[in-house]
Amino acid sequence: MSTRLTIDGMPILIGAGGISNYVGPLIRHFFTLAGSHFKTTLHFRIASLDRKKRFETFLHTERDKYPAASIRITGLPDRILQRLWQSRLSYLGTLTLPPTDLYLATTQLMPLHSRLKRVTIVHDLTPAVIPEYFTEPEEKYLERVRFHLQNCDRIVAVSYTTAEDVVRLCDIRREKITVIYPGRPFPPKEDALE
Repeated sequence: MSTRLTIDGMPILIGAGGISNYVGPLIRHFFTLAGSHFKTTLHFRIASLDRKKRFETFLHTERDKYPAASIRITGLPDRILQRLWQSRLSYLGTLTLPPTDLYLATTQLMPLHSRLKRVTIVHDLTPAVIPEYFTEPEEKYLERVRFHLQNCDRIVAVSYTTAEDVVRLCDIRREKITVIYPGRPFPPKEDALE
């Protein structure tokens, strides 16, 4: 029996940048574990012209790092896709997502199919920890994050501090959270201090 893992993200998340330093190596690691029973689909949302340009750059420069992955593109704006995925109607979900057993969310966008196992990555809850630096009201932000996290089967936090924030601010059981620290790229790049 084959297992299919779908990983959601935008091209910028697996290119260069802060979050991509975590997500990119994590996704590539799945391919080192992949056998005949394990299939992976990278799922991109590229409705805007800006995202399409970034996606073309990704395909041109980064595609060789994900040789075992198939790529699925959804050309719907996030707000429409979110409504479809929150409707809990499996038929609507199949229009925008390949068949999958496990969905790993790298953003706060996640399908709510009843048979689908859902895992999400939480990097931090900064807008709730220091709300004075953000324009979105703290409670509105937390309401959105709580909904997302409460509809996950598992949560991956990048630190114990983030895990504690999720428990404290989002009313999530600690047993639901696994802490996985960001790792160094493999092979590691030369360190300026070495």
